[in-house]
Amino acid sequence: MKMLGFLIISVSLIFGYLVSNYVFWTLTNSSISQLISINNMFNNLYIYSTTVMVYNNLMIREIAERDPLWEASGDSLQNHVNRLNYFYTTKISRLNSLKQFTMDLPNYALPAQSVINDPNYNELLYGSACEALYSTQQLDVEMYTFCQTNFSGAFTKGILNYMNEYIQELTNQNDITFIPTTQAEIDAQLAQLELYYNDITTGTLPVSVYVITRGLILFYEYISSYYGNVLNQQLANMNIMLWITCILSFFIMSLFCYLMLKYLRTIYFRTAFILGLIPHEKLVSDEQTIYLIKQFWKENN
Repeated sequence: MKMLGFLIISVSLIFGYLVSNYVFWTLTNSSISQLISINNMFNNLYIYSTTVMVYNNLMIREIAERDPLWEASGDSLQNHVNRLNYFYTTKISRLNSLKQFTMDLPNYALPAQSVINDPNYNELLYGSACEALYSTQQLDVEMYTFCQTNFSGAFTKGILNYMNEYIQELTNQNDITFIPTTQAEIDAQLAQLELYYNDITTGTLPVSVYVITRGLILFYEYISSYYGNVLNQQLANMNIMLWITCILSFFIMSLFCYLMLKYLRTIYFRTAFILGLIPHEKLVSDEQTIYLIKQFWKENN
């Protein structure tokens, strides 16, 4: 029974060691995957903020000016309608993603605020991005002045406000960037396009995007530092967990091995002592004694 108990406990310890480390590894892996997803979200937030405007401008250019030489090549992506569809679908897709990223932004930005504890980070979140960028030498005096007055002052009201203002600016241009199906829609699109070209604020959007991207880069530097530390902490916890379980299992198994060795030595000495009391002639000639010794050996080996 003691041998059986030892085996059960040993197997239970091994099983518990494997299960506990597997469960902890699963939780750590899940956290790391989430951190990677957050990192990808911030990367896409920065990339899409620029490329959505690029696709928007490419579509406006395609509406206003077709290139017969490109179309004559016969390539599907040089076809006027195909190009309009490509720019339109890509712009709408990235604009929707940008909206979702902006909505999710507080969920990841606010928990990091108390840890980062930097005035410039707080300015990016709630205050003036212009101040934060200017104090970190991301903007010169001229761009700082532009930042203060552009986007109806949205740059001075936190990152969510100016991202929403930017998204709204691009959404408003959907009056131009759509796929017309009738002559009336084509005429309406060209009329909107003429208003767009004559609007004095049209040329300021690329400059505004420059300020937006500088703000997002600075924001990403803060966030990546915070979540990088979280990732390192997760890996450190996993390493500590492995060491603790290994050392604890080693000491427990060593104790059990010691007790088992002590138990087996006690049985050996008692058996040897008992055999020493039996006369040699009886061991050699007595069949019953020989049978008992063989039976004892069979049961214990």
